[in-house]
Amino acid sequence: MKHAFLIIAHNEWPLLKLLLSMLDDSRNDLYLHIDRRAEGLREQVERYRPEQSRLFLHPCPIKTRWGNYSQVETELLLFEQAYRNGPYLYYHLLSGTDLPLKPPSYIHHFFELHKGQEFLGFFQGAQHEADIRKKMSLFYLLNHHKKEKKSIVHPVCSMARNVMIGSQKAVRFRRSLHFECKKGSNWVSITHDACAYLLSQKDSKMLKRFRYTLCPDELFLHTLLWNSPFRERIFDTSDLQRGSMRKIDWERGKPYTWQEQDLEELLASDLLFARKFTSKRMKLALALRDRVMHAG
Repeated sequence: MKHAFLIIAHNEWPLLKLLLSMLDDSRNDLYLHIDRRAEGLREQVERYRPEQSRLFLHPCPIKTRWGNYSQVETELLLFEQAYRNGPYLYYHLLSGTDLPLKPPSYIHHFFELHKGQEFLGFFQGAQHEADIRKKMSLFYLLNHHKKEKKSIVHPVCSMARNVMIGSQKAVRFRRSLHFECKKGSNWVSITHDACAYLLSQKDSKMLKRFRYTLCPDELFLHTLLWNSPFRERIFDTSDLQRGSMRKIDWERGKPYTWQEQDLEELLASDLLFARKFTSKRMKLALALRDRVMHAG
């Protein structure tokens, strides 16, 4: 069975092109969601032709905004698009600023050895438990204008949003929560069965609960699978990076952007993917590509 790589991107074409080339393998199908506002990037992707993989550009992209439900919708669009063309052994959700740390043959062998397990990393500790309560306890409205500071409606919406949050806090309002909520990195690798379950929950009360939640992309998938029979199939719930098999440094950044001096650290990792990279440091990205693909 093939693997499906689901990629969310809105910029960084040189890096995205490199990512696509490193995943270009007859055993992989590539699915891209390009933000609806990124018309230039979409034109570049449309001209790109992989040598071995099939490439599917989502025909109905949406505006994906940080911190609100549009991120959940974007992920579900990709899972649904790939699922219709499946089944796939695994569905890997990546950002356009990720790169693999291993060649395709290694990645396929790893998931063959661990077939049936789900790979998603969970944040641990009191700090993250408090963050979950903060994000889940209130109604966060008008988040889609949070980052659009050039828009004329931004100051009005920002003020209204702050008033609504302040009012809820003033009366000590708390949204009810009837299930155990979990938080983690939204970059995951899940099986066909888990993907089917995820899509079956699109109209569930649990998923709708995240619609007015802050940063729901960090919460919805982990919570849905945790409160399901798939909890028993999660590879590692104690280690954020090993759980998802992704090298993401949250200590030096949010997350940290890899530098040229980190090349050997990246190559020494036993994880499969890393983020995040930037087109401003293509020397690092190209050096990583050359070493990784040569190892294959």
